[in-house]
Amino acid sequence: MIHEYFIEPSLIYKWAQNRKDAKKFFNEIGVGSSRILSSFPKSKASKLRGELIKNAPNELGEIARQRLDVFAESIAKATIKRDLPKNLPADWLAATCLEVGRLSPDIIMTSVKDKTHNNWIEEDDVYASSSIYDHQKQILSDRSLASLTGAVSNFLKYAREIILVEPYAYKDKGLETINAFINVIKKDRLSTSPITFKVIFNASKASSEHLLNKINFDGVDFKVEILGVEELKKGEKLHNRYLLSELGGVSFGVGTDAGEAYHTDEINLLELNIFQIRWDQYKDAAAFSIKDVATKN
Repeated sequence: MIHEYFIEPSLIYKWAQNRKDAKKFFNEIGVGSSRILSSFPKSKASKLRGELIKNAPNELGEIARQRLDVFAESIAKATIKRDLPKNLPADWLAATCLEVGRLSPDIIMTSVKDKTHNNWIEEDDVYASSSIYDHQKQILSDRSLASLTGAVSNFLKYAREIILVEPYAYKDKGLETINAFINVIKKDRLSTSPITFKVIFNASKASSEHLLNKINFDGVDFKVEILGVEELKKGEKLHNRYLLSELGGVSFGVGTDAGEAYHTDEINLLELNIFQIRWDQYKDAAAFSIKDVATKN
């Protein structure tokens, strides 16, 4: 439900100069959207931000630079980190062609379309009746473990701080989901940066240690933290199911545990304002009373 984007800097500068373009594109990239900018051609978001600001054309006016600053600041907070080979060409298009050959992103937006690749688009392609720029923010999924995991696989692959909120995670099918999610995290990583996978569940039904002992840690080289929590008096209810990360999050209508083959569920990408509320509540379980913690590094 999220997709890694390479975007040619010249397009970003162009959008900054036009109020309508800035409103459209800058609001359609980042947390709360399906489009997350890659750190490419840098390996860190902070370096990408600095590069965009430093290389801004002299003809950008004050208002355009303000728009650019706001956008650059937002992407610095939520960018898909990508480890890159050394000595990439300084030219963005040349570097892109090399990186596509090594490990292609989901979508590439550029001023010059490469028609030999079906994931390259120009700005005008955005307005086509059917465009790969268009992504679903709500999907109807069957409740098989493969479908539920597939729906959020890019979150698991791209994010570095992942929180699964599942009150009933201690049940057998909840534990199956945890192990399935961990298996995705282990594979196809774009970066060697540290990862944390956190599970928040209802502490009244089981211990965190019980959940930790049911996880298959073969090949796991990242931190797994299990938090058993209880509701605070007059506080938030522990009921809804979420997968949250620094790149955004989704909600599950029925739950994260697999059901029957004929069951379906809606999985919804959280809008920015809703995501921020849930992130603040669950990042450190601040909206609840933490009763039990188990961790394996």
